[in-house]
Order: sequence, then structure tokens, then C-alpha cells
Amino acid sequence: WIGFDTEFVGEKYFVPVLGLVQVVSEDAIFLIDTLKIKDLRKFLAIVEDPAMLKITHAGDNDYRLLFTLFGTVPNNTFDTQIAAGFVGYNYPAGFGKIVEKELRVNLAKSHTVADWEARPIDPKALEYAIEDVKYLPALHERLTNKLRRHKRESWAREENRKWEDRSFYQVDPHKELMANDVVHQLDFREKVFLMRLYRWRIERAMSSNIPKETVLQSRYISTVLRATKGGPNAFKSNRTMHEGVWKKHLEVWQELWKAPVTDAEKAVLDTIPKPLPEDPEREWTMELLYHFVK
Repeated sequence: WIGFDTEFVGEKYFVPVLGLVQVVSEDAIFLIDTLKIKDLRKFLAIVEDPAMLKITHAGDNDYRLLFTLFGTVPNNTFDTQIAAGFVGYNYPAGFGKIVEKELRVNLAKSHTVADWEARPIDPKALEYAIEDVKYLPALHERLTNKLRRHKRESWAREENRKWEDRSFYQVDPHKELMANDVVHQLDFREKVFLMRLYRWRIERAMSSNIPKETVLQSRYISTVLRATKGGPNAFKSNRTMHEGVWKKHLEVWQELWKAPVTDAEKAVLDTIPKPLPEDPEREWTMELLYHFVK
């Protein structure tokens, strides 16, 4: 078995930069400087090895990053956050809280935010990084014993197994469109423009490797949606968006608005799910199940 965690810089880039990998084994703790060591094939082979158990906390973020950067799909995973959720902790429980309750150890919290691109790395940040993996083996043992007592090992395993399927990491390019409830209030033309606007933002972010929010903040999406067809005067009267932002992109947005609708775009819009009606009985059932698991 190994336990591991990753530290990365995601707030400045579309594709996060992996800054550090911490690995705990039976014998030692290893810190891999991924800005200096680019060849991670041996580590990635361990992540993919079905004979080697991987212990993480909230590991979906780590595995998503490894898939994005290297195409790695893990095998034989155990996650302390998932396990804790099946033995009485509110989900998702923080690492520090679980360590404190299970191991009676209080973790330092002062360096939970660090610049993992900076070199040399702050020694205090390295101490924090070590603590992130140091207690994973002991947590695995305690939580596994609790899962067995509750006869819920298979429940946790079923949840972890989702991470071991390549489809888990496939991202729907229209995810934001599908998740926006406003789409149900739009006419056909507005739906097409909203879809194009989201796609334009992603493409700009990818090409420059900057966050989508740097291209266009999400809070401005509705403003752009309403004002683009009206031109400069619509933006001037709206006043919720800085003039420099809409002036920079208005020409492109208007082209997106005017372009003919393609068959492919129609097909995407046909897949938008209908809004679910309120179902008090379902909400009550979910609440009951939550208390049962807890």
C-alpha cells in the first residue's frame, strides 16, 4: 500500500500545475518535486497497479489532476473521506477533523494555502504537506475496522470503484449549459447563444491556459446573454459590467449571436434535461437515508 496527496496551483491556470506529490509508505515519507522531476512514470504505474492499495483523502481531486495531466486511471483505491461518511461523519468531512477525532491529533492549519510553484518551498509548507499523508495509514486502519463493524466495507468500495473507471474523468463540454437552470427560461435563440458563449469562454481559457473566470466572470454571463443582441447601448444602460470588458469582446459575442444554428448545436439543445418537479417525498426519503447511514 501507499498513501499519497498532491499539491497544485489551479487558481492561475486552466490546466493546473502540479507542484508537489507526497507519498507515504510503510518505511518512509517521500516528497516529489514535480517542477524538477518531470518523469513520474514509476509513481503513475503504482497508482494504476491493481495490486497496490492507494489511500487518499478527498482523492477525486488528485485523481482528476493525474488523469488530466497524464491520462492515469487509478486502481485499488481507498478514500478516508468516503469511508468516514459511511461510519457517522457528515460528508464531506475535512481531513483535520477526522484525524482529530480518530487519532487525537490536532493538525496545524496555518499553511493550508501555499504557493506550490515557489522555490524553495517554505519549510512550514513542507511540514503541512507531510502532515497531509503522515496519518493516512492509521486512518485507513481505524476506518476500515469501523466499516467492518458496520458491515459497510462494500459500500465504501463501491463508491471508490467509480474513480477506477475512465468514464469518471470524461468532462461533458456542455456541462455548464446543462447545469444552468436559467436555460429553461430562454427562447431557442438565447439557448444557442448561451451554449456558444460557454464554449467560447472554455476555448479562450484553454488556448491561453488561464482560468475561465479570467476570460469572463460567471456573474457576467447573464448580462452578456441579455445585452449582446442590443449592442453597445444595451451594455451602457446595464452598468453591471465594466466597459472595458464588453468593449473588448462585443464584436465576437455579436458574431456568436448572429451565426446560423448548426445541426450539431440543435442536437445538443435536444439533450437538455427538463427541470425536475418538486418532490417532497423524495426529499424526505433522502433525509431518512442520510440519518440511517449516519
